[in-house]
Amino acid sequence: MKAAAGQEVQLGVYANVNEACSGLPAPDLRITAPPARGTLTVKLVALSLKADSKVCPDKKIPALGLSYRAGPESDVTDTVRVEAVAGSSTKGQSFTIAITKHME
Repeated sequence: MKAAAGQEVQLGVYANVNEACSGLPAPDLRITAPPARGTLTVKLVALSLKADSKVCPDKKIPALGLSYRAGPESDVTDTVRVEAVAGSSTKGQSFTIAITKHME
């Protein structure tokens, strides 16, 4: 993933869905390895699923959006690791962000 110095990019959207597509709470998001050269923002969002989605078509469900804002340095990389926890299920995800002077 790439981000220009000072730019915010979306890393992911995390949701918790059951078979009935009812409004489950968004999963807990744990930052297990924070960024060294930027900042993270977690916001509650409504995830709109498309009509052709295999899971809950045409539904809006509560989710957490994770964004990264690159610091002022360029020509460096940053890494982030998060875990999404919903009940007894935990899924980890790692991101490596290449910070550039300008977006290409």
